[in-house]
Amino acid sequence: MIDLHAHVLPAVDDGPENVEEAVEIISSLVSGGTEVIVATPHSMPGRFEASLDDIRQAAAALQDALAAAEVPVRLVLGQEITYRQQLLPALERGELLTINETAYFLFEFPPYYVPPDVRDFVFEARLQRYFPILAHPERNEPLQGNPDLLERLVEGGALVQLTASSLFGRLGPRVQRSSHLMLQRGLAHFIATDCHSFRFGPGDMSKAVEVAAVIVGREAAADMVGANPLAVIEGRPLML
Repeated sequence: MIDLHAHVLPAVDDGPENVEEAVEIISSLVSGGTEVIVATPHSMPGRFEASLDDIRQAAAALQDALAAAEVPVRLVLGQEITYRQQLLPALERGELLTINETAYFLFEFPPYYVPPDVRDFVFEARLQRYFPILAHPERNEPLQGNPDLLERLVEGGALVQLTASSLFGRLGPRVQRSSHLMLQRGLAHFIATDCHSFRFGPGDMSKAVEVAAVIVGREAAADMVGANPLAVIEGRPLML
């Protein structure tokens, strides 16, 4: 399995505080069947503003520690970018990270807000040959109440990542219902942990895939943690 969204780099955001904790978290994920992890530290102005040099240094130190601990995992870099007006120009200037240096990038909205110009943003991103992936929309209150808006974003070229624990109810019944509805309507393409700490269990991805399989079928559910994120990290178009 490939975890497309995980906060596992030490001391760059609200993930692990040090390398030792990061290695333990990743070891736990690997024991649950994860083979590739995309480290996606927050880029959130005013709160999480680690430099790209800091992120790359943290990743290098973690890679060395994982090798020393003989943890069999591939670690690649990205960011979870909070939506902002100048997001695309910042990507163009190399100030933000795409996923594994491909045309795919992960972005999020604040939990209680959807920007009014987001459809234009998605259109412009696709025009510039980027593939925007919206993180955990099932946890966004306006999108919970208006899945038609998410459908319009997907029709415009956005891709969607659901949080594994949303699917089996750990984040509450409303989030669970929203995630199931998005699956039913064909509005989700990836499942990832969005892990920050040990409260995300090693079996969360597998458990979420089992839930998704009941809704969309076993093959489509498996693709959401396999073929689809593999296409992302390899920079290939998704076969949807």
